[in-house]
Amino acid sequence: MLTAVDQQLKIVPYESAHRDAFRQLNQAWITRYFRLEEADNRALDDPEGYILAKGGFIFMALWEGEVVGACALIKVNQRVFELAKMAVTDKVQGKGIGYALGKACIEKAKSLGIKKVELLSNTKLQPAINLYRKLGFVEVPLPATEYERADIKMEIHLQDLVKAVMIIADDLPAGLAINTGAVLGASLGNKLPYMVAEDLQDASGGQHAGLTWIPLPMLKATRQEIKRIAAEAKLPGDVLVVDLSEVAQTARSYEAYKASLEALTEAEMNYSGIALYGDKTLINKLTRKLSLYK
Repeated sequence: MLTAVDQQLKIVPYESAHRDAFRQLNQAWITRYFRLEEADNRALDDPEGYILAKGGFIFMALWEGEVVGACALIKVNQRVFELAKMAVTDKVQGKGIGYALGKACIEKAKSLGIKKVELLSNTKLQPAINLYRKLGFVEVPLPATEYERADIKMEIHLQDLVKAVMIIADDLPAGLAINTGAVLGASLGNKLPYMVAEDLQDASGGQHAGLTWIPLPMLKATRQEIKRIAAEAKLPGDVLVVDLSEVAQTARSYEAYKASLEALTEAEMNYSGIALYGDKTLINKLTRKLSLYK
């Protein structure tokens, strides 16, 4: 059941109409305690170009339809994003809006396969530090930074919160089992654009394509178990399910697969395998009785 607070609060993606509010919300808290720095102005003057165009995200908080808060998720590299520019107007302090904004950013990072979210802050802002700890951030050594006011760095490692697995039907011949794993892995990587880390270089200068930063164990199960797990995983909506059915594995083209799929109901599906990605505790619960595919 939704509480009154849930009904009054909405977290929505940034739109160009929010540009002035994004600046004003952040300028208000920054100038109360510090001064606007060059790095602040780059983000606040052009959030579309500095944050969104580079692969980042901004979320706005609406309280009874009025913009009252903001928070950004800024891309640092292929594996790391920065939580930044969190601001909530004074008149709605204490209603959990900052937590909701931070949670929205973390959930977005998890949904994309991002490995780590970090932030910079100042210990003078103790309520903010407490909020970050509540969200799961921990303090780490502070590196050199362009922000004059920053005296603390915190981060949250999402690989501690999420898990990915592939479950293959135990009656498949070796060749089809390998094909199933390959198709599921490629499809999962497409759904999670930051699951694959940056390209690397060896000592001799050779180039090596980036690999997934998260382990992908391959488990085995009966087709009946796979069908049950897929159905249960889809219920809470917190787990990404990629499935490979028999009709997909036997179709000669994607168009043929599409036509066959559209003629079947979920109950008629017979899966060769599935891939799961999402909450680690939930996936462990769904797969705890399964053994490794050997």
